[in-house]
Amino acid sequence: RRGPLHGEFTTRNTLEPDSRVLMSLVSGPFSTLQGEWRLSPAGEGTLVELALRFRFKSALSGVLFDRIFAETVSSLVDAFVVRSRSGAPAVGLAGP
Repeated sequence: RRGPLHGEFTTRNTLEPDSRVLMSLVSGPFSTLQGEWRLSPAGEGTLVELALRFRFKSALSGVLFDRIFAETVSSLVDAFVVRSRSGAPAVGLAGP
């Protein structure tokens, strides 16, 4: 939520262990939304990349939400970095 504007979206996320997480649109203000978190070895660490392809359902939605969505994506990446540095275990990914 940013000011009076509010938008929500839901994605289906498919984990490919140790390599990537694929995202596809379930619902939201987009006609299309696809994304991919890619993980690859980099020296003593891991390179993490996020690629997104999206289009809003309407031009008006694009005008209203484009900047907000960019800020949301930036916050998502920042949260990923903070979580990765904390060493906290992932929720819901542990086996039986």
